[in-house]
Amino acid sequence: MSIDRAICLISRRIRFAAILLPSCAAFLLCAQPSFSAEIPFTSEHSAASTITNAGDLHPTDVDRDGDIDLVGTASASDTVFWLENVDSAGTNWIEHVLDAAFSGASAAVTGDVDRDGKPDIVAAAVTGDEIAWWRNTDGSGTNWIKYVVDSAAGGPGSVSVGDVNGDGALDVVGAAIMSNEISWLQNVDGTGTNWTKHVVATNFMLPSSVSVADMDDDGDTDIVSSANGASTLGWFENMDGSGTNWTAHNISTSLFGAVAAVAIDIDRDGDRDIVGAGAAVNKVAWWENADGAATLWVEHAISVTFTQVTEIAVADLDADGDFDVVAAGTGMNAIVWWENTDGSGATWVEWTIRSGYGGALRVSVTDLDHDGDRDVVGSALSLNDVTWWENRTIHRSAMHGPKWSVSSNFNGAFAVAPIDLDRDGDVDLCGGAYTADTVSWFENLDSMGSTWTQHVVASFFDGVYWVRSADMDRDGDADLVGAAGWANDIAWWENLDGSGNSWTQRMVDPLFLGASCVDASDVDGDGSMDLIGSASTWHRLAWWRNNDGFGTAWTQYVITTNLQSALFVRGADIDLDGDADVLAAAGAANKVAWFENTDGTGTNWLEHVVTASLSFARAAAVADIDRDGDMDVVAVGQWTDDVVWFENTDRIGTVWTMHDIDMSFHDAYSIESVDMDCDGDCDVLAAGKEGHQVAWWENQGGSGTNWIKHAVGSSLPYSQHAVSVDLDRDGDFDVAIAEYYDGMTWLENRGGQFAMLASNMAAYVGLESQSHAMLRITMTHRGQPGDTDEELSEMILLFEEAGGDPLTSVEADALIEDLHLYVDNGNGVFEPAYDTLFVTLSSFSLSNGMERIVLPDYDESLQVVHGTPHIYFLVANLAVEASAQSPDRFRITHLTEGGPGETSSAEDRDNDLQLALEYATNRPSRIIVAISRDTDTDADLIPDYWEQEYFGGPTNAAAGIDEDMDGESNYREFVADTDPWRSASFLEIIAISNMSGSAIYFMSSASRVYSLNWSDDLSAGIWTNITGQTNRAGTGGLDLLSDPDAVSTMRFYRIEVSVP
Repeated sequence: MSIDRAICLISRRIRFAAILLPSCAAFLLCAQPSFSAEIPFTSEHSAASTITNAGDLHPTDVDRDGDIDLVGTASASDTVFWLENVDSAGTNWIEHVLDAAFSGASAAVTGDVDRDGKPDIVAAAVTGDEIAWWRNTDGSGTNWIKYVVDSAAGGPGSVSVGDVNGDGALDVVGAAIMSNEISWLQNVDGTGTNWTKHVVATNFMLPSSVSVADMDDDGDTDIVSSANGASTLGWFENMDGSGTNWTAHNISTSLFGAVAAVAIDIDRDGDRDIVGAGAAVNKVAWWENADGAATLWVEHAISVTFTQVTEIAVADLDADGDFDVVAAGTGMNAIVWWENTDGSGATWVEWTIRSGYGGALRVSVTDLDHDGDRDVVGSALSLNDVTWWENRTIHRSAMHGPKWSVSSNFNGAFAVAPIDLDRDGDVDLCGGAYTADTVSWFENLDSMGSTWTQHVVASFFDGVYWVRSADMDRDGDADLVGAAGWANDIAWWENLDGSGNSWTQRMVDPLFLGASCVDASDVDGDGSMDLIGSASTWHRLAWWRNNDGFGTAWTQYVITTNLQSALFVRGADIDLDGDADVLAAAGAANKVAWFENTDGTGTNWLEHVVTASLSFARAAAVADIDRDGDMDVVAVGQWTDDVVWFENTDRIGTVWTMHDIDMSFHDAYSIESVDMDCDGDCDVLAAGKEGHQVAWWENQGGSGTNWIKHAVGSSLPYSQHAVSVDLDRDGDFDVAIAEYYDGMTWLENRGGQFAMLASNMAAYVGLESQSHAMLRITMTHRGQPGDTDEELSEMILLFEEAGGDPLTSVEADALIEDLHLYVDNGNGVFEPAYDTLFVTLSSFSLSNGMERIVLPDYDESLQVVHGTPHIYFLVANLAVEASAQSPDRFRITHLTEGGPGETSSAEDRDNDLQLALEYATNRPSRIIVAISRDTDTDADLIPDYWEQEYFGGPTNAAAGIDEDMDGESNYREFVADTDPWRSASFLEIIAISNMSGSAIYFMSSASRVYSLNWSDDLSAGIWTNITGQTNRAGTGGLDLLSDPDAVSTMRFYRIEVSVP
């Protein structure tokens, strides 16, 4: 079984604290359309074709090169192996065998067993009666040393890893088929060389799976398991957190042929539910943790027709912010997934990824091609292979706005952090207010970020600079830590009831002069959260050891006393050796540096300078910007408006190369790295204090060499701090901001897979029986290079007399003879003679003023390629007596605001899957008033419609005045249908071609007629019409009239224009 492990890591980060991995500082799958839709798993790839009876397929970066490899077992060949993802795209693989004599190899997982920062492999051998682990000695996956964990394991069929006794080291949990035992193996010294076995249960008949999770939310590690023989799903409570006393809890005792149990929050209520499968009853279901304490369970069916299910995986496969379920089954010979359509687990839709997959045995979910979405990996008995299916879902953009207020009364908001403080399954916010000396958290009441309640945690924390969240007392809930610059305090607040209603302050250090920042990290590797702090006045960094693990006794250890104006600090494993190092920024020193925790206990530190030339370095963060598997650094320089990143050139953090991202981000103040557009690489988010701005930079190509800046909203006064977080539970990254004067705010991510932006083309008046351009609509593919092409499927338009006053079908028919949709020829200019007329609508069927235009499938003129926008022109041909109608005016709005079915829509061209529209406000045309051609109120021979269009009123033009000084009066400009305000706009012959007669070129109007005259003597003033070249209607663009009888003697030509 497997869970979407990247999602689990970030969930743990939000809830408690994080050990930063070589990736972005935050990770989340990008949201996809909110409607139910199949995922296009259309590309099948082979990772291996010679593996029989593949066991667990565990995704991890074995060789630390920045991509995902696969670890597994093959029972038929007694093999433990890993598959190297050579090209990071999942198309080229190399099999590496660790052990070819591991008898009945049945399961494998990965973890850092010896705490050296490298991924090791733990495996079980059911017939060999053994559990062992292999040390990844150089971190490249090429040299391995085997260590036996348990040589009398009772026929282990499943294995997992976790810190069972809370000492900071990874222990091993096993399920033994032959002895019916659940046990855990204690990693006594944290190096994986000394193990002590502890039996958890001895009568759990034929256990089929085992995993670890904190089921009762008390801060320790419990065990979850399924038992085939006992038809049971159950969990074992770690009573004292040390793994010495256990209590068994049954979840279900009637799941016949139970083969899997996965702990995950299916209904998003903040506790862990269980997803399980029973092969004998063809059932996949989930059990709701009804009381939140894991003692009361309610079963909900997902499927009762999937025969002989062999394994399940849980992941947010469609990236909509909830968890879906994937399964393999030998009875169906298929890999399928069930979509959690409402996010609560009440309704499921089944989709097939692969049918006819003979003996489908194993399944896992991960991002194998490094593009930010979830792919599916499987193995099959009869095919002897490992296969993966590429998720070809079109990516989506990140576009933020408008701004929502969390609290406008949080004076001097200085810091913000996301956390589920009340454990209700949504993300709340916590923060500090410098002016108000207040630490508060803000409850996300409706889980959508639209309604908030402020809860004050501390109101006399003088000069709050920084607030973060961590579980300081290991009780399973989120506490708060803070730094106060004026009070010189480092403190934490205990969340007494676990719901954020009652707090007690615990002082850590009241004499840390100029306390500027604080972070939580397990510095000494003992399994409890310590604190790291910076002091700008003292120019020092220090850490405080959480002596008892409960946050009541602290000892300070100085890291350095020579970091001038130390402003920022963060715990991170920079050199990837398995312990917590410290990253810092020092303003007056213009320095970003990291301090190596050389012995892993926090007693010895070695400074490594990243840069000493970043003017007033304000903040920094860690991320694998270039996707090479090591930790790079991003930072901001406040005084020179710099946003930069530093490449970890030697991979161990001793040699750094600076790369510019943006050198003009005014008053750059905070920074973090996040995959904002969910394309598999690390982007950058920053706040500019006096620049009143927040922006993110897209890491185009994923190598850190090309960056595109995207503004996050506008009018963000004194933005001190910005963080990425999914506040509305739709699966994408929103942005929360601490604004010094506006308090706590956030901006919703309303990105999409395609965008449609409309702009007005309508004049103020329109002639009867004439065509009038109304809207220019641009459709843009907002995915990533390599994504499938898109096609427009439906356009929805709103017809109104004025805003809020929709037309009826009868009114629209009386005003508009025809409505035309043109496809641009590529130059972006409406030219009816050259653009393609695609749709003509001759009658209307309006519903509340809305007209749906359904477009044909698979038409190339409607298909949009990434990087090449498509332009459409909407043109209305007014009726003969439109000016006599009531109403005699209208406007057209292209609808882009609203949910599915309420806006224009597009599809994935290859798979006909509906796409998400990037948010844009509805863009109406100007209100156009229908008038008769002959109406001339002031009798100046210039009709009202023309005066209205160019002069704003029916009597505003003076016929004899030359407004633009081009030699043509307003009257003559009207006759020529040129622009009286542009001196370059007048009727003229552009060119004459003398090939096979004469061709005379000029720019014409579609509403004028033209005649070609010739003369051979200008002094005589005699002009002759050329036969067939008189009263010719203009094309509305470059036009020509010709003289096929031109002789060798010289001729003069002129063009006459008239109003038809």
